[in-house]
Amino acid sequence: MPGDMFAVMRADVVVLDTNLPNLAPMLDAVGAVATAAGVRNVDTVIVGGEVVKRGGRLVGVDLPRVLGLARRSGERLVRAAA
Repeated sequence: MPGDMFAVMRADVVVLDTNLPNLAPMLDAVGAVATAAGVRNVDTVIVGGEVVKRGGRLVGVDLPRVLGLARRSGERLVRAAA
């Protein structure tokens, strides 16, 4: 939604790794994905023609920086609540 503070991304393609125990046995693919698939099963995601996740890892994200920002934010919240 334009102007909304939360952007909604719609994936063009999502490739799942179905060789993990949480999806075994794969008797009903749609049912298994709907009820048992999780983040670990997502191998590749393409949004707007760009790969945003490949091989189970986010592409173009500085994860150490993001985790550092989250840690510092959490510390500020704890201090503010004290």
